[in-house]
Amino acid sequence: MIYLQNQIPIIIHKDLKPENILVDDNIKVYLIDFGLARIGNNTMAFSTMMGGTLGFMPPEQVHNQKLTEASDLYGLGATLICLITKTKTSDIGKLVNFSTNRIIFKDRVPKFSFKFIQWLEKMVEPEPVNRFPDAKTALEALQPLYIVRIPDITFDKSELRFVAGKVGEKLSQTITLKNTVSETILQGQWYVAPHPNDPPHTPDDHVWIRITPKRFEAHYEEEVTCTITIDTSKLKADKFYQREIVLESNANEERIRFNVSIQTAKIKFDVAFPPYLALLGLGVFLAFSSVGMFNVYGWSLAHDQNWFVQIFSELMMGGLLGGSFGVILVIILRLWMRSYDDLCHLFCQLFYEKPLKNRVRATSYILLTSCVGISTGLGFVSGFNTYLLTASVLSAVSLTGLSIYPPLRLQYLKSQYRQQESRKLIDP
Repeated sequence: MIYLQNQIPIIIHKDLKPENILVDDNIKVYLIDFGLARIGNNTMAFSTMMGGTLGFMPPEQVHNQKLTEASDLYGLGATLICLITKTKTSDIGKLVNFSTNRIIFKDRVPKFSFKFIQWLEKMVEPEPVNRFPDAKTALEALQPLYIVRIPDITFDKSELRFVAGKVGEKLSQTITLKNTVSETILQGQWYVAPHPNDPPHTPDDHVWIRITPKRFEAHYEEEVTCTITIDTSKLKADKFYQREIVLESNANEERIRFNVSIQTAKIKFDVAFPPYLALLGLGVFLAFSSVGMFNVYGWSLAHDQNWFVQIFSELMMGGLLGGSFGVILVIILRLWMRSYDDLCHLFCQLFYEKPLKNRVRATSYILLTSCVGISTGLGFVSGFNTYLLTASVLSAVSLTGLSIYPPLRLQYLKSQYRQQESRKLIDP
């Protein structure tokens, strides 16, 4: 059109419509059918005017008025409107408001930029003076415009890393998205990319990854916060998982992938182990104390004629006996009074989640260890009589049973968990 309008005199086509504009495979545009073309801008006879196509002829052509460079812009604008609204040439009248002679099309092209729509509206203004004066001016106004406005997304993170603190924990993080292109509406939806180890799922439903909101819309500069929740109760303990979540939208980049990594917690079974070394130390101490008491008692009997020796030996026995039982009593009292310092800490530190049950168990450990230590010590120096042997064996068997119960219980719980893992839990 610029070429035609640069001719002297200018050439006005007068019948611009979709059928007269051809485009080849190389996107070269050809304007055809110059049968009605007029050289110059003089008026014409009514019969000649009727050769145009209604709906594409500017009002001045319909009313046989003077044509200008702006006249063909009307037909070009109407042709472009038919193209973007997918309107047939014969249906152009459906877009015309006959009370104003304006072509109404804005509501049919929501994806095109507002400035481009304004440019098209100016091309098809009923009054020639309100249009662009010529094709060159119209092109200069069009070149800096966005034809189609496509949203663009910015986001505050490109990957998500989750670390579970305990087995079965639910973890959540957020991704904040923003539409950075004006005059657009960002529309998107989330789904979890398929993985061979995950159970079959639909885009709207995943076994252990949940995204809310799953679908969203955002206007210009509007932020959308999406929450990603991981249910680790479906996953194996102490494992590392990697998955992908996908954002599908109408933005420039139609699909954006986010890496999601999950480190599940180590499994912790509720099994309290006694402080074996502390119990062994207590037993050895009481065994040697009982040996010492027995020797002091024997020495005092051998020197019973000496009142000083007798008093001294009684004091020694009382001290050893009182000290031994004092140690036992102090440990038990501090255990029940929840004092966690000194030697008592060795017995108390592992027994805090179920205080009453564990204090009873800890007291049993202390009493049985004391019984084993004292009876064994006395048996070695005086010989194992029936009473000592019975006390030593019964207390030793009971203490052994209590001591091996925690590791056996732990192995049982591990076995149960492995069976559950193999049946229900998802592999990394």
